[in-house]
Amino acid sequence: MKAGASEIEPVKNVQGDNYVLNIDKGNQSEGGTNAIVLGDISIPSTVAEYTLITRNNASPSTEPFIAKSNANGDLWVLVGTDSGFEGTTTVYYTKVMILFSGPD
Repeated sequence: MKAGASEIEPVKNVQGDNYVLNIDKGNQSEGGTNAIVLGDISIPSTVAEYTLITRNNASPSTEPFIAKSNANGDLWVLVGTDSGFEGTTTVYYTKVMILFSGPD
């Protein structure tokens, strides 16, 4: 699971047989300029029922993700998965909390 933000609007582009974003979200288990990895959300294949998983970057040992808006004050926030799993995955986001603050 990843979360991040960008001062430019994320847009999907076709690259070969794949869709790719125009921002740097990293690749699978690696973060990028515009997103950080919050953690693994996989469950064992033997579990068939809904499983609640919580991820955040609020631990004391984790650097906060800091993003700045563009000159117009625009900022696009993203939360999602980046998986190499070749099959159907269903994920429901029930709550996303974001802290915004002004210049110091």
